[in-house]
Amino acid sequence: MSTVHVGFVGLGTMGREMARQLLSAGHRVTVWNRSPEAVRILVGDGAEAAGSLSAALAAEAVVSMLADDAAVESLLLDDDLLAAATTTVHVNMATVSPELARRAAAQHAEHGIGYVAAPVMGRSDVAAAGNLAILAAGETPCWTPSSRSSTPWDAGRSGSANGPRPPTSPRSAPTSCWSRPSRRSPRPPPSPRPTDWPPATCWRC
Repeated sequence: MSTVHVGFVGLGTMGREMARQLLSAGHRVTVWNRSPEAVRILVGDGAEAAGSLSAALAAEAVVSMLADDAAVESLLLDDDLLAAATTTVHVNMATVSPELARRAAAQHAEHGIGYVAAPVMGRSDVAAAGNLAILAAGETPCWTPSSRSSTPWDAGRSGSANGPRPPTSPRSAPTSCWSRPSRRSPRPPPSPRPTDWPPATCWRC
């Protein structure tokens, strides 16, 4: 199995379980969090502690799971931080506004870093089971690590994944991202999307 060095930023209830999924998959994970206790817990699970936020952004790929627009902007949309970063792509899995997602994509591009908006659907117990639904959007391709994967990331424009979502029920996947249907029931038709909503790639992890 191909492995990737991932920097993970934000170890709250959701982020902690998501980072554990990466560790379980065999990836090298370097973690950073504002409170050190969460870092110590993940180090006990096999992660490496990043001495600074910039150290986390030295990994091949960076995944962040922060609370909101303000947290993302204050921590990660810093020109000095991005200029020094050597990562190839930043996957922002927080639910942020489309405006912030577009601005973040443009700011990352100025520093030669790919940006993927990838908000998740599911609670911490779903994350712990590895069953989150993820909507991802970014430039095509935004990351093609030649030595580790032959498949580029293929998604819509950044911001589309953070736009309005089709209604869901607690037992169903979003209508734009159906799980494999049961043999006993047909796949329901997808809900129509606004014409200005670019397609987003969706998968489960």
